Amino acid sequence: MRRSLPVLGGLLAASLGAPAAAAQTAAAAEADDAVRIESLTPGFRFDYDLATGTASLTNGVRVTYRDTVLTAERVQVDPVTRDVAAEGDVRLERGTQRWAGDRLRYNFTTGAAAAENFTLGSGVIFLRARDLVSTNLPGSTNVSYILRDAFVTTDDVAEPGYRVRARSMMLTGTRVTAEDATVMLGEVPVFWWPRWSKDFRRHEWFNVHYPGYRSRFGAYLLNSLFFPAGPRAQGSVSLDGYADRGVGFGAGLTYDLEPCGAGAARGYYLYDGNPPEDPATGETVAADRFRVRFEHAVTLRTNFTAKVAVRHAGDRYVERDFFESEYRENVQPRTFVEAQQAWRNLTLNVLAAPRLNDFFETVERLPDVRLRAHRLRLGQSPLYYESAQSVACLRRRFAYDVEPEYEAFRADTLQQVLLPHTLFGWLNVTPRAGGRFTYYGETDGRDLDDQTRWVFNTGAEVSAKASRTWAGAESRFWDVQGLRHILEPSLNYAYTPEPDARPLELPQFDRLLPTLRPLPVLFPDYHAIDSVDAQNVLRFGLRNLLQTRRAAGLADLVDWALLMDWRLDPGRGQDDLGDLYSELDFQPRDWLLVTSEVRLDPNRSALRETDTRLTLLPGELWSLGVGHRFLETSDLTGLGNNLVTTRLTWKLSENWALRVSHALELRDGTLEEQYYTVYRDLRSFTGALTLRWRADRGNQPDDFTIGASISLKAFPLFRPGTDAERPERLIGG
Repeated sequence: MRRSLPVLGGLLAASLGAPAAAAQTAAAAEADDAVRIESLTPGFRFDYDLATGTASLTNGVRVTYRDTVLTAERVQVDPVTRDVAAEGDVRLERGTQRWAGDRLRYNFTTGAAAAENFTLGSGVIFLRARDLVSTNLPGSTNVSYILRDAFVTTDDVAEPGYRVRARSMMLTGTRVTAEDATVMLGEVPVFWWPRWSKDFRRHEWFNVHYPGYRSRFGAYLLNSLFFPAGPRAQGSVSLDGYADRGVGFGAGLTYDLEPCGAGAARGYYLYDGNPPEDPATGETVAADRFRVRFEHAVTLRTNFTAKVAVRHAGDRYVERDFFESEYRENVQPRTFVEAQQAWRNLTLNVLAAPRLNDFFETVERLPDVRLRAHRLRLGQSPLYYESAQSVACLRRRFAYDVEPEYEAFRADTLQQVLLPHTLFGWLNVTPRAGGRFTYYGETDGRDLDDQTRWVFNTGAEVSAKASRTWAGAESRFWDVQGLRHILEPSLNYAYTPEPDARPLELPQFDRLLPTLRPLPVLFPDYHAIDSVDAQNVLRFGLRNLLQTRRAAGLADLVDWALLMDWRLDPGRGQDDLGDLYSELDFQPRDWLLVTSEVRLDPNRSALRETDTRLTLLPGELWSLGVGHRFLETSDLTGLGNNLVTTRLTWKLSENWALRVSHALELRDGTLEEQYYTVYRDLRSFTGALTLRWRADRGNQPDDFTIGASISLKAFPLFRPGTDAERPERLIGG
C-alpha cells in the first residue's frame, strides 16, 4: 500500500498533529512549495525529530518538490531548508538532469549537492565520478559541480565505448572543464590534454566525411572540418576529392552576433577536369567552377529588419553538380539587400537587387521602394482604406544576354476604399472601388517614350460562415468522438475596364509568369503591375471543415477547399470558366493522412493536374508514403508528368533499419529515381549506406551513386526527418 504525506515548509508538526482545519489552511497557502513524500513499499517507516525538525523515512521513498523527483531507500528531509540526505539506490530527476548513485545530499531550492559514486546525465552528456560537490563561482548565479576521479561521455551505456577521463572536472551548465584529461577508447588511452574544456550545447570541433562513388564523379571523398571561430561563431574548411573531376576547396563561417544579427559566408572552388555541357548554349562549361554565398539578417529595432544576400557562381550548374540539396531548394538564388519597417497600419520596404550571374534572366531593382497601407478605418465612418505605392528603377536583363536589356523608371500608386458590413447577422458583404496610376519614364533599350496608365477597379466580396455540431456522433473506425461541420462559401467579383495603356504597350518588368496555381484577382494582392489588363470575373470559393475530438485534442478530419473563376468577359485565349481547383486534407486516423490537389478544366472536362499523397505512420516499426503526380502534357513545351512515388521505412530490428524510395514515370515506364538506404545503430553513432540510381533522359548514361555517412547521436548531422525529405544529403549532396 502506497501512502503519501504532504510536508509543508516549516509546518510538518502542524500537518501531523494540529487540527485538520489548520493543516488544510497551510496546505492551501503553501501548496506550490510543498515537499511531498510517498512510500514505495508496504514496509514504509516514518520518524519525525521534534528537536531538529527533520523527518526520516526508510524502506523505499519518493520525495517530490515542484519539478524535482528523488527516490531512494532511505531519506532524511528538512522541510524548512528543503535539504535532503538520501542513501541506497538514489535516483533524482530535475529538468534534463538525471542523477543516480549511492549517496546524495541535495537542496531542492538551490540545487546545491554532494554525492558519492554518482552518475549525472544532463542533456546529451553523461558524467560519472567518485565524489561530487557543488560550488558557486564568483560572479555566477548558476550552481557548478566539481567532480573527482571522473569521466564524461555522450555514450549512454553502463560501459561507454569512449570517454574523457580526468582527476578533476567542473560542470557549469552544459560546459565541462577538465584538468589532466585523457581520451579513452574502451580501456586504451589515445590522447592527453593538460586542460580540456567543451560546451556540449554545440559540437565545437568536429569532422564530417562522405566517402562514395558516383558515375559522374568517380570515387569521391568529401571532407569538412568545423571549428570555433569565436564565442558566437563557427568556421569550416573543406577539401573534396573527385577521381574524375578534380579537387575542390571550400571555407565558411557562420555566426550569431545579436543584437548585430546573424549570418553565414561560404566559398567553394574546383578546377573541373570534366566539366558538363551547358544545354542552353551547347558549349562546355568553363573548368574554373566556383560559388560564393553570403547571408546576413538583423533586427535593428522592433519591427525593423534588414537582410542581405550575395549569391554568385561561375556557372548555372555548379550547385546542381556539387550542392544538390541547396539547388533543389532554390534553382535561381537572388542577390539582394532589403530593409523593412512595419508599423501598425503601414509597411515600408526598400529593396536593391542587382544581377551577379549573367546566366539567369532577372529584373534588377536599383532600388525598389514600396509603401503599403493596410486596411484601416477612416475615422468614425464605415469606410475603410488601403493603398500600395512603389517607386523603382528597373532593368530587365536576359540570360546570356540573348536579347538586349532595357530599363526604365516606374512610379505606381493604388488607392482603394472598402465598405464592409454584415447583413442578417451572418452575411458579410464588402464592396470596394479604387484606382491605379502608373508612370513610366523613357525606356532605355526599347523605342518607348515616357507614358502613363490609369486603371479603375471595383468589385465586392460576399462570404458567410455556418456551423453545426453533433456531440453524440461516435465511430471507432474513423476515430470520431463528436463532429463539428464548418461551411464557408464565398463569392468575389472583380471588374477592371480596359486601361488606357495595354500591357503590350508598356515595358514588362513585373509581368505574368507561368504558374500552376490560381492568380489573385484583387488589388493589391495582384503583383504583376505591368500586366494589369481588363477583367470581369466572378471567383467562387467553398471551404468545408469537419472536426472531431481525439486524444491530442481538436483534430481536422476533413479540410476541403474549392475555387473556380467565371469570366464574364474572357480575354484572349481564355475560356468562360477558369480551372476548378481543389485542395483536400483527409485524416481518418492520427497515423493516416491523405492530401490531394486537383486542377480540372471544366470547359473540356479534362484533368489538368493532380498531386495526391498518402502517408501511414502506424508506429515505430514502419512507415509508408505513396504519391501520384499528374500534369497534363503542354502543347507548347511538350512537358508533362504521370509520376508515382513511394517511400518505405522499415525498422528491421533494434540495430537495423531500411528506407526505400522510388519514382516511376508511367508515361513510358521509366524508373526515374531509386534510393536504398540501410541504417545501422552503432550505439553512440548511426551509420547509413545509401545507393541511388537515376535514369537520364538525355544523351548521358544513367547516374549511379553509392555513399556512406556516419553521425554521432549526441550531435546528429541532420534534424530528425531531414534525411528522408532530402536523401541526397546522405551521399554528400
